[in-house]
Amino acid sequence: MSDVTVFAPSPTLTITVEDHPQGSEIHVHAGGQGVWQARMLRRLGCDVTMCCVLTGEVGGQLGHLLEDEGLRVLAVERAGRGSAYVHDRRDGKRVAIAEEQGDPLGRHELDDLYTRMLDAASKSRISILSGP
Repeated sequence: MSDVTVFAPSPTLTITVEDHPQGSEIHVHAGGQGVWQARMLRRLGCDVTMCCVLTGEVGGQLGHLLEDEGLRVLAVERAGRGSAYVHDRRDGKRVAIAEEQGDPLGRHELDDLYTRMLDAASKSRISILSGP
């Protein structure tokens, strides 16, 4: 049983290039509102389960990043294009290099996701609905 279950249907892979005294610094993170909420709850000491859809190659990387942050991930995995962006912030401004919203969720993925969320939420003290 988790303290909190977060419904975050579409996490985003974020890649950011920033300036550093010794050259460019590249950061790779899981992003999206639900991810930020889950991350803050973990830092406050909560046990967090995140229910999401992980799509394609991007989703595979997101799953590892989320688990590395100590989140329990209940994911519907599917083929396709996942949500991701690459931003360049070396000049102090955010310049979008590439942005992908990801493929829309189909009826079957949504049914599977809702089932996982309802099951996990019934075993948690608190549930948070987040995301698009």
